Amino acid sequence: YIFLAILTFMLFESKQAYQENSTAYFSLTGYANVALVITMLIALIAVPIFLVIPRVSFGLFRVDRALELNMSGFSDKVSLGDIGQIIVNSTVVMRVRVGAALESLPPDLKWRGISLDHYDGRDWSNTRDHYRRLRRTSRSGGILVTEDRRSNENLIEQDMFLEPFSDVIFAAPEMILITGEALNRTLMFEDGNDSVGVYRRMQGPLRYVVYSDLMSRAEKMGVAIEGPIPEAIQGRYLQLPELHPGVFQLAEEITAGYSGSIGKALAIERFLRENYGYSLDNLSAGADDPLYNFLMETKMGHCEYFAAAQAILMRIVGIPTRVVNGFKRGELNGFSDYFIVRQSDAHSWVEAYFPGPGWMEFDSTPVVDNGSQGFALTRWATQLLDSVDAL
Repeated sequence: YIFLAILTFMLFESKQAYQENSTAYFSLTGYANVALVITMLIALIAVPIFLVIPRVSFGLFRVDRALELNMSGFSDKVSLGDIGQIIVNSTVVMRVRVGAALESLPPDLKWRGISLDHYDGRDWSNTRDHYRRLRRTSRSGGILVTEDRRSNENLIEQDMFLEPFSDVIFAAPEMILITGEALNRTLMFEDGNDSVGVYRRMQGPLRYVVYSDLMSRAEKMGVAIEGPIPEAIQGRYLQLPELHPGVFQLAEEITAGYSGSIGKALAIERFLRENYGYSLDNLSAGADDPLYNFLMETKMGHCEYFAAAQAILMRIVGIPTRVVNGFKRGELNGFSDYFIVRQSDAHSWVEAYFPGPGWMEFDSTPVVDNGSQGFALTRWATQLLDSVDAL
Protein backbone atom coordinates (compact mmCIF):
# COMPACT_ATOMS: atom_id res chain seq x y z
CA TYR A 1 0.00 0.00 0.00
CA ILE A 2 2.78 2.45 0.91
CA PHE A 3 4.69 1.55 -2.25
CA LEU A 4 1.66 2.14 -4.51
CA ALA A 5 0.78 5.38 -2.72
CA ILE A 6 4.30 6.78 -3.15
CA LEU A 7 4.43 5.74 -6.82
CA THR A 8 1.03 7.36 -7.46
CA PHE A 9 2.04 10.66 -5.84
CA MET A 10 5.27 10.72 -7.87
CA LEU A 11 3.41 10.12 -11.13
CA PHE A 12 0.83 12.83 -10.43
CA GLU A 13 3.60 15.30 -9.58
CA SER A 14 5.39 14.49 -12.85
CA LYS A 15 2.27 14.43 -15.03
CA GLN A 16 2.07 18.19 -15.66
CA ALA A 17 5.77 18.48 -16.48
CA TYR A 18 5.55 15.57 -18.89
CA GLN A 19 2.53 17.06 -20.64
CA GLU A 20 4.45 20.31 -21.21
CA ASN A 21 7.40 18.44 -22.67
CA SER A 22 6.21 15.14 -24.09
CA THR A 23 9.56 14.51 -25.77
CA ALA A 24 11.26 14.12 -22.39
CA TYR A 25 12.43 10.64 -21.47
CA PHE A 26 10.02 8.77 -19.16
CA SER A 27 10.74 5.46 -17.43
CA LEU A 28 8.05 3.81 -15.30
CA THR A 29 10.65 1.30 -14.08
CA GLY A 30 12.80 4.14 -12.76
CA TYR A 31 9.86 5.66 -10.89
CA ALA A 32 9.00 2.23 -9.45
CA ASN A 33 12.58 1.68 -8.27
CA VAL A 34 12.66 5.06 -6.53
CA ALA A 35 9.28 4.34 -4.86
CA LEU A 36 10.57 0.94 -3.72
CA VAL A 37 13.71 2.47 -2.16
CA ILE A 38 11.63 5.09 -0.31
CA THR A 39 9.25 2.39 0.96
CA MET A 40 12.14 0.30 2.29
CA LEU A 41 13.66 3.31 4.04
CA ILE A 42 10.32 4.09 5.70
CA ALA A 43 10.04 0.48 6.91
CA LEU A 44 13.61 0.41 8.25
CA ILE A 45 13.04 3.61 10.23
CA ALA A 46 9.42 3.15 11.30
CA VAL A 47 9.41 -0.49 12.41
CA PRO A 48 12.17 -0.09 15.06
CA ILE A 49 10.49 3.08 16.36
CA PHE A 50 7.19 1.28 16.87
CA LEU A 51 9.02 -1.58 18.59
CA VAL A 52 11.10 0.66 20.85
CA ILE A 53 8.41 3.09 22.05
CA PRO A 54 6.44 0.46 24.05
CA ARG A 55 9.68 -0.53 25.82
CA VAL A 56 10.60 3.01 26.90
CA SER A 57 9.22 4.28 30.20
CA PHE A 58 8.43 7.82 29.14
CA GLY A 59 5.81 9.23 31.46
CA LEU A 60 3.67 10.08 28.45
CA PHE A 61 3.36 6.40 27.53
CA ARG A 62 2.87 4.91 30.98
CA VAL A 63 -0.26 2.86 31.48
CA ASP A 64 -2.46 3.73 34.42
CA ARG A 65 -1.83 1.27 37.26
CA ALA A 66 -5.53 0.48 37.54
CA LEU A 67 -5.53 -0.73 33.96
CA GLU A 68 -2.67 -3.17 34.64
CA LEU A 69 -4.67 -5.22 37.11
CA ASN A 70 -6.08 -7.38 34.33
CA MET A 71 -2.94 -7.63 32.23
CA SER A 72 -1.51 -11.09 31.73
CA GLY A 73 1.50 -11.88 33.87
CA PHE A 74 2.94 -13.75 36.81
CA SER A 75 1.29 -13.61 40.22
CA ASP A 76 2.01 -15.27 43.55
CA LYS A 77 -1.65 -16.24 43.90
CA VAL A 78 -4.62 -17.29 41.75
CA SER A 79 -7.91 -15.42 42.06
CA LEU A 80 -10.87 -16.83 40.15
CA GLY A 81 -13.74 -14.58 39.13
CA ASP A 82 -11.80 -11.31 38.73
CA ILE A 83 -13.88 -8.90 36.68
CA GLY A 84 -12.52 -7.65 33.37
CA GLN A 85 -10.98 -9.02 30.22
CA ILE A 86 -7.32 -10.01 30.42
CA ILE A 87 -5.04 -7.91 28.22
CA VAL A 88 -1.94 -9.58 26.77
CA ASN A 89 1.22 -8.00 28.22
CA SER A 90 4.32 -8.44 26.04
CA THR A 91 6.84 -7.07 28.57
CA VAL A 92 10.04 -9.16 28.75
CA VAL A 93 10.57 -10.56 32.26
CA MET A 94 13.44 -13.00 31.81
CA ARG A 95 15.92 -14.47 29.38
CA VAL A 96 17.07 -18.07 29.68
CA ARG A 97 20.06 -19.71 28.00
CA VAL A 98 19.98 -23.50 28.34
CA GLY A 99 23.16 -25.55 28.36
CA ALA A 100 21.70 -28.38 26.32
CA ALA A 101 20.74 -29.10 22.73
CA LEU A 102 17.39 -27.51 21.99
CA GLU A 103 16.08 -30.67 20.35
CA SER A 104 16.67 -32.53 23.62
CA LEU A 105 14.35 -30.19 25.53
CA PRO A 106 10.66 -31.07 25.91
CA PRO A 107 8.35 -28.82 23.85
CA ASP A 108 6.24 -28.16 26.95
CA LEU A 109 9.22 -27.08 29.08
CA LYS A 110 8.18 -24.57 31.74
CA TRP A 111 9.94 -22.27 34.19
CA ARG A 112 8.48 -23.18 37.56
CA GLY A 113 7.89 -20.38 40.03
CA ILE A 114 5.64 -20.68 43.06
CA SER A 115 3.25 -23.44 44.13
CA LEU A 116 -0.08 -22.81 45.84
CA ASP A 117 -1.66 -25.31 48.19
CA HIS A 118 -4.78 -23.73 49.76
CA TYR A 119 -8.11 -23.02 48.05
CA ASP A 120 -10.87 -21.09 49.81
CA GLY A 121 -13.50 -21.33 47.10
CA ARG A 122 -12.18 -18.36 45.15
CA ASP A 123 -8.44 -17.86 45.76
CA TRP A 124 -5.42 -20.15 45.73
CA SER A 125 -2.60 -19.18 48.07
CA ASN A 126 0.64 -20.49 49.56
CA THR A 127 0.21 -21.19 53.27
CA ARG A 128 4.02 -21.16 53.79
CA ASP A 129 4.09 -23.18 56.99
CA HIS A 130 7.83 -22.57 57.38
CA TYR A 131 10.86 -21.01 55.74
CA ARG A 132 14.22 -22.71 55.35
CA ARG A 133 17.20 -20.53 54.61
CA LEU A 134 19.33 -21.91 51.80
CA ARG A 135 23.09 -21.68 52.41
CA ARG A 136 26.13 -22.19 50.25
CA THR A 137 27.81 -25.55 50.46
CA SER A 138 31.57 -25.90 50.52
CA ARG A 139 31.39 -28.94 48.28
CA SER A 140 29.57 -27.35 45.33
CA GLY A 141 30.25 -23.65 45.93
CA GLY A 142 26.57 -22.98 45.27
CA ILE A 143 23.26 -23.28 47.05
CA LEU A 144 21.93 -26.81 47.25
CA VAL A 145 18.12 -26.63 47.13
CA THR A 146 17.45 -30.29 47.95
CA GLU A 147 19.36 -33.29 49.24
CA ASP A 148 16.94 -35.65 47.52
CA ARG A 149 19.04 -36.67 44.51
CA ARG A 150 18.60 -39.46 41.97
CA SER A 151 21.51 -41.69 41.02
CA ASN A 152 20.74 -41.24 37.31
CA GLU A 153 19.72 -37.59 37.43
CA ASN A 154 19.66 -35.57 34.21
CA LEU A 155 20.99 -32.13 35.18
CA ILE A 156 20.14 -29.28 32.80
CA GLU A 157 22.06 -26.00 33.18
CA GLN A 158 20.08 -22.76 32.85
CA ASP A 159 21.63 -19.30 32.79
CA MET A 160 18.82 -17.07 34.04
CA PHE A 161 18.63 -13.29 33.66
CA LEU A 162 15.66 -12.06 35.68
CA GLU A 163 14.19 -8.58 35.43
CA PRO A 164 13.13 -7.02 38.78
CA PHE A 165 9.48 -8.07 38.65
CA SER A 166 9.34 -10.78 41.34
CA ASP A 167 11.17 -12.22 44.35
CA VAL A 168 10.65 -15.78 43.09
CA ILE A 169 13.48 -17.90 41.69
CA PHE A 170 12.41 -19.51 38.40
CA ALA A 171 13.84 -22.67 36.89
CA ALA A 172 12.88 -25.87 35.14
CA PRO A 173 11.65 -28.50 37.58
CA GLU A 174 13.14 -30.06 39.64
CA MET A 175 15.64 -27.51 40.99
CA ILE A 176 18.80 -28.98 42.51
CA LEU A 177 21.59 -26.39 42.68
CA ILE A 178 21.84 -22.59 42.27
CA THR A 179 25.14 -20.82 41.54
CA GLY A 180 26.27 -17.41 40.30
CA GLU A 181 27.86 -14.19 41.52
CA ALA A 182 24.46 -12.67 42.28
CA LEU A 183 24.13 -15.07 45.20
CA ASN A 184 26.77 -13.08 47.10
CA ARG A 185 24.31 -10.24 47.65
CA THR A 186 21.09 -12.14 48.15
CA LEU A 187 19.39 -14.22 50.81
CA MET A 188 17.54 -17.26 49.48
CA PHE A 189 14.96 -19.42 51.21
CA GLU A 190 12.73 -22.41 50.53
CA ASP A 191 9.12 -21.95 51.63
CA GLY A 192 8.15 -25.51 52.55
CA ASN A 193 6.21 -25.84 49.32
CA ASP A 194 9.19 -26.60 47.04
CA SER A 195 9.37 -22.98 45.89
CA VAL A 196 12.47 -20.78 46.26
CA GLY A 197 12.37 -17.08 47.03
CA VAL A 198 15.04 -14.40 47.32
CA TYR A 199 15.41 -11.34 49.48
CA ARG A 200 17.12 -8.68 47.38
CA ARG A 201 19.28 -6.19 49.21
CA MET A 202 19.68 -4.30 45.93
CA GLN A 203 16.98 -3.65 43.35
CA GLY A 204 17.65 -4.47 39.75
CA PRO A 205 18.03 -7.51 37.49
CA LEU A 206 19.19 -10.80 38.98
CA ARG A 207 21.40 -13.30 37.19
CA TYR A 208 22.01 -16.82 38.39
CA VAL A 209 22.77 -20.30 37.07
CA VAL A 210 20.54 -23.14 38.15
CA TYR A 211 20.74 -26.89 37.58
CA SER A 212 17.52 -28.90 37.38
CA ASP A 213 16.96 -32.64 37.29
CA LEU A 214 14.76 -32.76 34.20
CA MET A 215 12.67 -35.91 34.34
CA SER A 216 9.73 -36.33 31.96
CA ARG A 217 6.28 -37.36 33.12
CA ALA A 218 6.57 -40.57 31.11
CA GLU A 219 9.72 -41.47 33.05
CA LYS A 220 8.01 -40.79 36.37
CA MET A 221 5.03 -42.91 35.36
CA GLY A 222 7.46 -45.79 34.96
CA VAL A 223 8.24 -45.65 38.69
CA ALA A 224 6.07 -47.99 40.73
CA ILE A 225 3.62 -46.48 43.22
CA GLU A 226 4.53 -47.77 46.67
CA GLY A 227 2.97 -47.28 50.07
CA PRO A 228 0.33 -44.89 51.36
CA ILE A 229 0.29 -41.12 50.98
CA PRO A 230 2.14 -39.51 53.93
CA GLU A 231 -0.12 -37.80 56.46
CA ALA A 232 1.65 -34.46 56.03
CA ILE A 233 0.91 -34.57 52.28
CA GLN A 234 -2.71 -35.56 52.87
CA GLY A 235 -3.33 -32.78 55.38
CA ARG A 236 -1.97 -30.05 53.14
CA TYR A 237 -2.70 -31.09 49.58
CA LEU A 238 -6.12 -32.72 49.92
CA GLN A 239 -7.73 -29.66 51.56
CA LEU A 240 -11.13 -28.75 50.15
CA PRO A 241 -13.48 -25.82 50.85
CA GLU A 242 -17.25 -26.12 50.71
CA LEU A 243 -18.06 -27.04 47.11
CA HIS A 244 -21.21 -27.39 45.04
CA PRO A 245 -22.41 -31.04 45.00
CA GLY A 246 -22.27 -30.94 41.21
CA VAL A 247 -18.47 -30.64 41.32
CA PHE A 248 -18.19 -33.85 43.37
CA GLN A 249 -20.55 -35.63 40.99
CA LEU A 250 -18.54 -34.48 37.97
CA ALA A 251 -15.29 -35.79 39.48
CA GLU A 252 -16.85 -39.21 40.08
CA GLU A 253 -18.31 -39.35 36.55
CA ILE A 254 -15.00 -38.46 34.89
CA THR A 255 -13.00 -41.09 36.80
CA ALA A 256 -15.58 -43.88 36.72
CA GLY A 257 -13.96 -47.03 35.41
CA TYR A 258 -10.41 -45.98 36.38
CA SER A 259 -8.91 -47.84 39.32
CA GLY A 260 -5.41 -46.35 39.58
CA SER A 261 -4.69 -42.84 40.80
CA ILE A 262 -2.54 -41.98 37.74
CA GLY A 263 -5.28 -43.23 35.43
CA LYS A 264 -7.81 -41.00 37.20
CA ALA A 265 -5.47 -38.00 36.97
CA LEU A 266 -4.99 -38.52 33.23
CA ALA A 267 -8.74 -38.92 32.72
CA ILE A 268 -9.42 -35.57 34.41
CA GLU A 269 -6.68 -33.85 32.40
CA ARG A 270 -8.01 -35.29 29.15
CA PHE A 271 -11.63 -34.41 29.97
CA LEU A 272 -10.87 -30.74 30.62
CA ARG A 273 -8.60 -30.37 27.61
CA GLU A 274 -11.12 -31.93 25.20
CA ASN A 275 -14.39 -30.49 26.50
CA TYR A 276 -13.52 -26.92 27.55
CA GLY A 277 -12.30 -23.89 25.63
CA TYR A 278 -9.62 -21.28 26.26
CA SER A 279 -10.66 -17.63 26.64
CA LEU A 280 -9.25 -14.40 28.13
CA ASP A 281 -12.73 -12.87 28.47
CA ASN A 282 -13.30 -14.00 32.10
CA LEU A 283 -16.78 -15.32 31.37
CA SER A 284 -17.12 -16.54 34.97
CA ALA A 285 -16.26 -13.12 36.40
CA GLY A 286 -18.51 -12.05 39.23
CA ALA A 287 -20.05 -15.50 39.76
CA ASP A 288 -20.70 -16.52 43.37
CA ASP A 289 -18.87 -19.79 42.70
CA PRO A 290 -16.49 -19.14 39.77
CA LEU A 291 -15.16 -22.71 39.70
CA TYR A 292 -18.65 -24.24 39.44
CA ASN A 293 -19.61 -21.60 36.88
CA PHE A 294 -16.60 -22.54 34.74
CA LEU A 295 -17.17 -26.29 35.02
CA MET A 296 -20.94 -26.35 34.53
CA GLU A 297 -21.96 -23.23 32.64
CA THR A 298 -19.43 -21.18 30.66
CA LYS A 299 -16.93 -24.02 30.05
CA MET A 300 -14.52 -21.33 28.86
CA GLY A 301 -11.63 -19.77 30.76
CA HIS A 302 -7.92 -19.08 30.96
CA CYS A 303 -5.18 -21.32 32.37
CA GLU A 304 -5.92 -20.45 36.02
CA TYR A 305 -9.43 -21.90 35.67
CA PHE A 306 -8.12 -25.10 34.08
CA ALA A 307 -5.43 -25.54 36.76
CA ALA A 308 -7.84 -24.82 39.62
CA ALA A 309 -10.48 -27.15 38.20
CA GLN A 310 -8.04 -30.00 37.67
CA ALA A 311 -6.50 -29.61 41.12
CA ILE A 312 -9.90 -29.69 42.85
CA LEU A 313 -11.29 -32.57 40.79
CA MET A 314 -8.17 -34.60 41.55
CA ARG A 315 -8.35 -33.81 45.26
CA ILE A 316 -11.96 -35.00 45.33
CA VAL A 317 -10.87 -38.45 44.13
CA GLY A 318 -8.02 -38.56 46.68
CA ILE A 319 -5.02 -37.31 44.70
CA PRO A 320 -2.92 -34.63 46.49
CA THR A 321 -2.40 -31.60 44.25
CA ARG A 322 -1.06 -28.06 44.17
CA VAL A 323 -1.40 -25.28 41.60
CA VAL A 324 1.86 -23.95 40.16
CA ASN A 325 2.44 -20.49 38.70
CA GLY A 326 5.34 -19.87 36.35
CA PHE A 327 6.03 -19.39 32.65
CA LYS A 328 6.00 -21.33 29.43
CA ARG A 329 9.44 -21.55 27.86
CA GLY A 330 8.97 -18.50 25.58
CA GLU A 331 10.39 -17.55 22.18
CA LEU A 332 13.86 -18.62 21.08
CA ASN A 333 16.02 -15.64 20.08
CA GLY A 334 17.86 -16.71 16.93
CA PHE A 335 20.56 -14.06 17.40
CA SER A 336 21.61 -14.97 20.94
CA ASP A 337 20.32 -18.54 21.43
CA TYR A 338 18.30 -17.80 24.54
CA PHE A 339 14.60 -17.92 25.31
CA ILE A 340 12.77 -14.59 25.57
CA VAL A 341 10.10 -14.96 28.25
CA ARG A 342 7.33 -12.36 28.44
CA GLN A 343 4.50 -11.65 30.86
CA SER A 344 2.19 -13.12 28.20
CA ASP A 345 3.99 -16.46 28.71
CA ALA A 346 2.79 -16.64 32.33
CA HIS A 347 1.02 -19.93 32.94
CA SER A 348 -0.65 -22.06 35.62
CA TRP A 349 -0.62 -25.83 35.82
CA VAL A 350 -0.92 -28.65 38.37
CA GLU A 351 1.47 -30.91 40.25
CA ALA A 352 0.06 -34.12 41.72
CA TYR A 353 1.71 -36.36 44.30
CA PHE A 354 2.04 -40.15 43.99
CA PRO A 355 3.99 -42.27 46.53
CA GLY A 356 7.09 -43.45 44.71
CA PRO A 357 7.14 -41.20 41.60
CA GLY A 358 6.66 -38.08 43.75
CA TRP A 359 5.33 -34.85 42.27
CA MET A 360 4.19 -35.12 38.65
CA GLU A 361 3.12 -32.35 36.24
CA PHE A 362 -0.36 -32.15 34.67
CA ASP A 363 -1.57 -29.41 32.34
CA SER A 364 -5.16 -29.49 31.09
CA THR A 365 -5.15 -26.06 29.40
CA PRO A 366 -5.83 -26.53 25.66
CA VAL A 367 -2.98 -25.62 23.32
CA VAL A 368 -3.88 -22.26 21.77
CA ASP A 369 -2.37 -20.65 18.69
CA ASN A 370 -2.18 -17.06 19.91
CA GLY A 371 -0.54 -15.78 16.75
CA SER A 372 2.65 -14.90 18.63
CA GLN A 373 4.79 -15.78 15.62
CA GLY A 374 3.63 -12.69 13.70
CA PHE A 375 5.44 -11.41 10.63
CA ALA A 376 8.98 -12.61 9.98
CA LEU A 377 10.32 -9.03 9.72
CA THR A 378 8.70 -8.07 13.02
CA ARG A 379 10.13 -11.15 14.76
CA TRP A 380 13.55 -10.47 13.31
CA ALA A 381 13.55 -6.83 14.42
CA THR A 382 12.17 -7.68 17.89
CA GLN A 383 14.80 -10.34 18.50
CA LEU A 384 17.58 -8.07 17.26
CA LEU A 385 16.48 -5.26 19.57
CA ASP A 386 16.21 -7.67 22.49
CA SER A 387 19.73 -8.93 21.83
CA VAL A 388 20.99 -5.36 21.98
CA ASP A 389 18.92 -4.65 25.09
CA ALA A 390 20.37 -7.73 26.82
CA LEU A 391 24.00 -6.60 26.36
